[in-house]
Amino acid sequence: MYARFLLLLLSISLPVHAAESELGPPLSLRELAACRQALPSSTKKYVETSCHGRDVSSLVGMWRKELDESLGKPSWCNTKETIAIEAKSCIYSTELGYSFYVLPRNSLGGGPELVVALDGKDRVTSAKWVFTQ
Repeated sequence: MYARFLLLLLSISLPVHAAESELGPPLSLRELAACRQALPSSTKKYVETSCHGRDVSSLVGMWRKELDESLGKPSWCNTKETIAIEAKSCIYSTELGYSFYVLPRNSLGGGPELVVALDGKDRVTSAKWVFTQ
């Protein structure tokens, strides 16, 4: 009975560990900043960084100030009323979004966004990738 339980437990946990290892090692804030800084300010074709989709769990526990200093101001944030795209509107927001792509001028679309949740003390509680359209 014990052997069957152990086998069942291993068969459930193995795919989870395999999926985590596919992300590679967690990205440091320095690596994320380098990816974001490598993006052109404008482009004639869609451009995205190679960082998207990688593990960003290393951001959990960091402070908003550290994000601002390394990644710059967020591309957008959730406020109580709406999603804001002006950095000054994001001062008290607890959800920040950092774009890791550039669209051609006069085009619509989206791409990889790093979404960071903060607690009431401006400490990162979660970080994840989403793709906007």
